[in-house]
Parts: sequence; structure tokens; C-alpha cells
Amino acid sequence: MSESKPRYSRNSDLLEIAFAMATRTGGITIRDIQDDYKVSRSTAERMRDSLLNIFPQIEEIEMMDNRKHYIMRPNFLLPLLNVSIKEITDLINCSSQTYIEELQQELKVLTDKLTFIRKRVDKEADEQIENQLQMEGFAVKQHPQHHVSTEVLKEVRRAFQENRKISFIYRKGEYTSKRNVAPLGIIYGEYRPYLIAYEYNRKKSIKKNFKLDKISDVKILDEYFDREGFNLHEHLYNCFTCYQGEVYNVKLLFWGSAAEDASEYMFHPSQKGKWNEEHTEYLVKFKASGLKDIIWCVFRWGNECKIVSPKPVRLFYQRYMRKILRLYK
Repeated sequence: MSESKPRYSRNSDLLEIAFAMATRTGGITIRDIQDDYKVSRSTAERMRDSLLNIFPQIEEIEMMDNRKHYIMRPNFLLPLLNVSIKEITDLINCSSQTYIEELQQELKVLTDKLTFIRKRVDKEADEQIENQLQMEGFAVKQHPQHHVSTEVLKEVRRAFQENRKISFIYRKGEYTSKRNVAPLGIIYGEYRPYLIAYEYNRKKSIKKNFKLDKISDVKILDEYFDREGFNLHEHLYNCFTCYQGEVYNVKLLFWGSAAEDASEYMFHPSQKGKWNEEHTEYLVKFKASGLKDIIWCVFRWGNECKIVSPKPVRLFYQRYMRKILRLYK
């Protein structure tokens, strides 16, 4: 006889609860389900149990209100948000057929967001396959990277789950300082991971990036915080890696053997690419902040890549290269 599983028939409600677990500050409780859907405790528990069978990734955490909170990482729901190329194309066609400027702008923003979601879903699927290959011993990631303490990651993860502030010692050159922050997320860059967090200055919250390998002595504080609607993926949409700043309309031109590689390379979620008529040069366009990260990327492509625009990025790259060349005279 097959094992019986708890069931709840209204799938739309279950989907809403799953999204709440992934997006609400501190997840949700049984009491939240009772209040939101006007059901008894036993029904709320059946709804929770149905979701636990569908999403074993849901985590149960007891917080200071003495209630169990159910939390799920948003990336587990990304496949449910998959968007086809045809759906995006239809949206673009609708935008071109309306003469209302405000509606055109709203449709453009929606198209950009859906395109970003599609690329994010594809990227998540690729990463899951990569992780599986590594776990099976068939693949290894081999590149320079900074070491981050496992204990630091464990405490930061717990703070994410419980929505609590943390304190830590931060090293910057020869100096160290104690920082109290509200952790929001981690960005794994190519060479090092960064912690994004709110740091409070005169009761005003400021988003900052901290190098995780420079953090030690993490302590979780008895103080909760409001994420203020922060979304990690939206935060990164205009970043080349992790730094917020002036957004540039970047155009990069590739030729030779680099052109074919660049046509298949993901520089940024907003990128668009185009071959010339002779199929000998490939032009990449994207919008992003992070001046240093952009020029470091260009440098890696050697003498088969050129910054076409904007001028500030070209000039910054020229000055940077002159400084490097002076070291080798």
C-alpha cells in the first residue's frame, strides 16, 4: 500500500502560501495561514503538510515569538516563474502597437523583468546541474578564490533565516572595526563573496557590501529588522557584479576568435548582441554599474575586445592600463 500523504484541494491557496514562505519577512506561521485564509488550525496544518510534501526544502525555525516560522529560499520557486520566448515576443509586439507613451514604458519595464526572470531560471538550472556533477565527483571548480570561514557562513545563514541583526569584526587593511548590520544576502563573485547588508547611521539604513573573507567573530543579536522589501535579484539587475553606482550604457566590440566566444557569453542580464554583415565582429550592449568590474572583464578578453562607448569607461580603462604599464618599464 502506498504511503498516504496529507492533501488540501485548493492548489491556488497552496501556491500563494509557498510564495509567502519565500518572500515574507520571517516566513509564515500556522497562525498566519489561519488568519489569511479564515481556516481552522487543523486545516492550516494540513495546508502546511501538503506544502512540506511538495517542497521538502521548507525550513522550520522557532523565533523569539515562540512560534514556528516556515521559510523557503526564493530560488526554489523560480522554475514556477518560467517565461517562454514567445510570451516575451508577444509582449514586445503589444508594446509596439500602442500609442500611449506611459503604457509603452510600463510594458517595456515588464518585458525587461520577464527577460531577467527567464535568464535567471536558466542560470539556476545550469547551476543545479553543475552542483550535482561536483557532488558526484565528476567536476571541480578550479579558480582563485578567497577563503571564507564555515562558522561565519553558518551564523550569517541563521541570521537570514531568523531575520535578525548581527555584529562582526571587519578587517580593512591594517584596521579592524566592530560593525552592527542587518544582513540581506550574499553575492558570490568570481574571486570572492560579498555580504550585502543594511548598516544603520543615525537611524538611517544604508546598503553596503562587505567582503565575507574579511569578516570574523559573527554574533547574532536579539534584534529583528525589516527587509524593507529588499529583493536580491532586483538589487543586482543594474550591477555588473555587486556594486551599485552610476549606470553606464556599455558597448563592447569583439573580433577574431573572441567574437564567437562573446556571442555565447553572459556578460549581464540586460545584454543584447549583434553580428556585423560579414560575421567577423560581434557587438555587445548592456546597462550596468561597477566601473572597475567592467574594465577587469574587458582586460581578460585581451587584444580582441574594445570598449566602443561610453567615453568615461574608455578613459578610465586607458588610465588604468597606463598605471599597469608603468610597473613594467
